[in-house]
Amino acid sequence: MKVCSVHGCPELTKTSHCEVHTKQSHGWHTSTRVTPPGWGKMRKRILRRDGRVCIICKRRATVVDHLVPMAWDGEALNPKNLRAMCPRCHDAKTSHERTLGKEMKKMNGEDRKDAIVSFVQVWRG
Repeated sequence: MKVCSVHGCPELTKTSHCEVHTKQSHGWHTSTRVTPPGWGKMRKRILRRDGRVCIICKRRATVVDHLVPMAWDGEALNPKNLRAMCPRCHDAKTSHERTLGKEMKKMNGEDRKDAIVSFVQVWRG
């Protein structure tokens, strides 16, 4: 079993996508993420703001990350929620998101909020 390949989905599956995301796939494109209008410009703005340097390890950044994931109600285009990351650090953070996402399903509202605050402190950079 492995985690569903849709960003932020913690469901385990034998294939690349969980049952929900398999049903939502459209031909070759299986991501359920919606790119908000203005994302391309905002991505360039954030990479420029952060000097194309990963906020975590200081390597060359090519990815713009949501500090609080959109799946956890993070704001999609708020510059305070966006920062430049290298693919390696972004992959590590995404893995941590998936693990915590599974745990948060079992939490009540206040514990979930505390878990998100702790997560943000770890990955703030």
